[in-house]
Amino acid sequence: MRVGFRGWKKWFTFPVLLASAWLRLPANAQDDAASWVTETQDASVQLVSDQFKFTEGPTADTGGNVYFTDQPSNRISLWKTDGTVVDFLSPAGRSNGLYFALDGKLIACADESNQMWEIGSDGSHRILFEGLEVKRLNGQNDVWLDYNGTLCFTAPYYQPPWWTPQNP
Repeated sequence: MRVGFRGWKKWFTFPVLLASAWLRLPANAQDDAASWVTETQDASVQLVSDQFKFTEGPTADTGGNVYFTDQPSNRISLWKTDGTVVDFLSPAGRSNGLYFALDGKLIACADESNQMWEIGSDGSHRILFEGLEVKRLNGQNDVWLDYNGTLCFTAPYYQPPWWTPQNP
C-alpha cells in the first residue's frame, strides 16, 4: 500500500469527486430503488446487538467478517460470520471509518489524536500519519484506497468533546 501526500489540492478535491460519482446515478435511482437494489421476498432486518451507542465505518475482511466502530465507546467490534459479535480493539483511538488494504491490514480513521492507523489482525497498530503537512486533520471520517493504492479520506470539520484545544 502506498501512503503519501500528493499535495494538499488532491485531498481537498475528494468531496467534489465523491459528489460527481453520486451524480452519475440514474435520475430516478432513489424513486425506483427496485431497479438497482436486489431484494429477496424473505429479506428482513435483524438486530445483531443492542450494546452499541453509535456505530460507524463497517468494512468486511476477505472471510466476510464485518468490522465496525462504536466511536463513543472507543472500540472496534467484529461481527463474525458465525453470528457472534466481539470486541476487536479497545481503546481504538476513537476510530471512525475503516477500510481493508490489499495486504489485509485494517486502516482506521483514529480521530482521537487526528491520526490514521494501520491495524494488524492481532489488534496491534501503528500510526501511518497524523496531520497534513503542518495542519492537524479535521476529524477524518471515511477512508478508502483508490485504484492506484493511494489512501483517500474525508475530513469534515466537527468539534468532538475530546479535542483540546477546542479548535482545528
